[in-house]
Amino acid sequence: MAVNAGTWTRLTWLAMGAVLLSAPCAVRARPPFSDVALATAIERAEKQGRLLILDFTAAWCEPCNRMEATSWPDEGVAAWIATHAIAVQIDVDEHADLAERYSVGSLPCVVAIRRGVEVDRVMGYSPPTNLLAWLNGLAAGRTHAQDVLERASALVGSSDIEARYELANDLVETGQVALARREYTWVWERTRGNDDWGGVRHSFLVSAMRQLAEASPELLKDMTEWRDQARRHVEGDGGTDPIWWNEWVALAWKTDELDDVVSWFEAECRARERLSGSPPAFAPHVIAGVFDLLLEARRFAEAAALYPDAVSRAKELLGALELAGELERDPTVDSDLRKDALRRVGAVRARMVADLVRALLAVHRDDEAEVVADMVLRRVDYPSTREALIRAAIDSKRRDFPALRLWLRELDEGGVDTRRLRRALRGKGRGH
Repeated sequence: MAVNAGTWTRLTWLAMGAVLLSAPCAVRARPPFSDVALATAIERAEKQGRLLILDFTAAWCEPCNRMEATSWPDEGVAAWIATHAIAVQIDVDEHADLAERYSVGSLPCVVAIRRGVEVDRVMGYSPPTNLLAWLNGLAAGRTHAQDVLERASALVGSSDIEARYELANDLVETGQVALARREYTWVWERTRGNDDWGGVRHSFLVSAMRQLAEASPELLKDMTEWRDQARRHVEGDGGTDPIWWNEWVALAWKTDELDDVVSWFEAECRARERLSGSPPAFAPHVIAGVFDLLLEARRFAEAAALYPDAVSRAKELLGALELAGELERDPTVDSDLRKDALRRVGAVRARMVADLVRALLAVHRDDEAEVVADMVLRRVDYPSTREALIRAAIDSKRRDFPALRLWLRELDEGGVDTRRLRRALRGKGRGH
């Protein structure tokens, strides 16, 4: 979900309807959360002079699930809430009205209310120590926004990329548009060509900047200039430099210029074929980028044609798990971080393989699709992998693909709620 920076409204409970308030929570309450209707929680907080803590969450939200497993059960957090607050969890899928009323743009989102007025909020995953520090700050009259501004002042001139990236995200949360633009711009320039930041730079960072650009025309201008700069490099070297190619594609996605990338590729293909008289060869990163763009344009046949050997492509994608496995075996890295990193890499690669399956099914390369799907399920045996494969078949209009029923049955046996997938399979709703 997108963050619309600077638009949060300070709400009072007087504006909330009685029906809305009387609705029960849509998340099964576990300590430290109260299993009461919202109206009851408000009343208790008022009578007892406590804060009201609202945790907006969703079953599909991975950071929410991490907080559910690590932060909320923390003894210090639980003790603080037992002493100072009434806490309620709200599932945004079940209570979209509340999420809209509170301008909840990203998850998880924790909102603190005192005497009917919002006093502060934090968004994104907060480990136990950070969450408790925020709660203690509330008790002392400090807000997250005050802490963020102090960090912004302290980090001026710092070369710590990670600290300044986290600061930029927090500045967005607190509506500090100009300062957030300054930090994002600095991080973008400093991470060009940095292998450790490539994945973050071209996914989370560029997405965050595009969201902020809704409130900052200056940042949108920056992004457009970076995109055009990257394009000039690609036109000069034919896409051989992955740094500038990946930058161009990432920015094209966020500035609605995807057609330009595909048009360049098609023109380059024609020019090279005229010169050599044979089908042109491109660097793997170029093929991968164009494949994603063609999928987005639903040009499935052209996308599938980029990978005549789909099995080899699947092996390449899943090969990244070998590197993640090395991290898992590294004793110097925290075990929880190792597991989390491996799962994240696996989930990303599974989605990429599912996209390959989508293209194959659309052009009825069913045998290859079956082999590729089996490969990813053997390596990334998550419920989300099966869900991604099912959605791939639905999107390519291949509801007749035999493995669909098996994947659904396996999800059912694993306790996964498949009602949305089944509705999508029947052609009812989008299935998203």
